[in-house]
Amino acid sequence: MEFKNKTAVVTGSSGGIGRSIAILLAKEGVDIVLASRNVKNMEEVKGKIEEIGQKALVIACDMAKDEDVVAMKERAINEFGNIDILINNAAVGVRGTLDNVSIEDWR
Repeated sequence: MEFKNKTAVVTGSSGGIGRSIAILLAKEGVDIVLASRNVKNMEEVKGKIEEIGQKALVIACDMAKDEDVVAMKERAINEFGNIDILINNAAVGVRGTLDNVSIEDWR
């Protein structure tokens, strides 16, 4: 797949896997919408992406809130025109083995 000149939204991009994915995509020529609750960390990731030569947009977004997700989508499209790639990486960690994780924790 050709990534150059595409735009991606990466949720959970303030750290960990999401941060790494955002930076790797930028190295492939992708502009990045960074979406997470941690604006401070996303600003650092944005700086790294811009050093690579790609555009980056930081959007504070709690993926558990529908209104935040809708606002993020609208802002991303307004800024970049379209979104080609969605990496839905935001998550909440639950510790335990599969046989003792409750359905509430799973959700």
